[in-house]
Amino acid sequence: IFRGEGYETVWAGKWHLPESYPQRSAAKSKHKMIQGFDVLPFWNSEKEHWILGAETDRPLTESVVNFIKNYDKSKPLFLAVSYHNPHDICFHPRKNGWVSKDDSLLEIRFFGFDYKLPDPIGIHPDELENLPPLPENHSIALNEPEFITDKRLRHNTYGLETMLANKYSDKEWKSYLYSYYRLTEMVDIEIGKLLKAIEDSGFNKNTIILFTSDHGDGASAHKWAAKLSLYEESVNVPFIMVYPGHIDPGLVDDTNLVSLADIVPTMCDYAGISTEIPFAGKSLRPLLEKETESIRDYLITELADYKPDTTRIGFMVLSEKFKFTVFSHGKNNRQFFDLASDPGEMNNLAADSSYNQLIRKHEEFLKNWQMQRDFVTHVQ
Repeated sequence: IFRGEGYETVWAGKWHLPESYPQRSAAKSKHKMIQGFDVLPFWNSEKEHWILGAETDRPLTESVVNFIKNYDKSKPLFLAVSYHNPHDICFHPRKNGWVSKDDSLLEIRFFGFDYKLPDPIGIHPDELENLPPLPENHSIALNEPEFITDKRLRHNTYGLETMLANKYSDKEWKSYLYSYYRLTEMVDIEIGKLLKAIEDSGFNKNTIILFTSDHGDGASAHKWAAKLSLYEESVNVPFIMVYPGHIDPGLVDDTNLVSLADIVPTMCDYAGISTEIPFAGKSLRPLLEKETESIRDYLITELADYKPDTTRIGFMVLSEKFKFTVFSHGKNNRQFFDLASDPGEMNNLAADSSYNQLIRKHEEFLKNWQMQRDFVTHVQ
């Protein structure tokens, strides 16, 4: 869309559709390009393994900063910078899980090549005295769906870390949190360098900056150490926009329902680009410029948690105060939370008859959403 409007469109960093990096060595990477983007070179293409953000994020910043510094400004620029960390928190349970000689074969099966995984942050947190506290919702919620329990206990391929973390002690959970926070700090440093380069170049005066992420991690809530759930720690992501003179820098909105699907229509709106594409998302500009107080009554999130079984799916219906989830497999497959009084999602109200009317309302939201998309589902 933006390239068609005369923009220089550049992608830098992780892609993951399907491969993590399109510029890996010729022998390793099947996909050399990204449709609609020029791919910015940023690392040694002959380096065999592109695994850790601790290895790739710093040279990515160096390349992007250099690109911004030398950009000739003859064309408007759409630049996507995709950092790796803190995604490598997924390696914390996996690394801890490889404790015996036989278990070490797992890394070969999982990654498809023989690679000794280093510590993602270069220090083993278990050796430290001061570790972060566990969250208040660290315990597993009452009446948790069998769908989620099954994930914890049996899935030893996609989402492996949920099974490996299942036997964590409290100290191991704190160690995991320590690693998560350090990985976040590491990428925060790189983002700071990038923002300074934008400011030094003078681009900051007429540039929209949007920061977000594809998913969260369990963060030890509900004793969960992965994405692949519909709990808030996994599905709730940062969404930060900066546009001097247009967006109030003090504006914080923690009530409106915002989706990653809103990114493209929002960016098109601010860029003055008109398109007939029927976006699933909506422009956030009316919210950001305070022209309206709300853009939707509910939001849907889909979950496919296990690649070997594509019938395993779940849906989340989020409204202003409540959250309804339903899963395709297992007993007790529904959850209903009052997020206003129970933000930690510890009290499942799905079986409480006093909430039947509200639950039916959220079921209707889901049904309407599916009908609009001719969605075929196994979820009842």
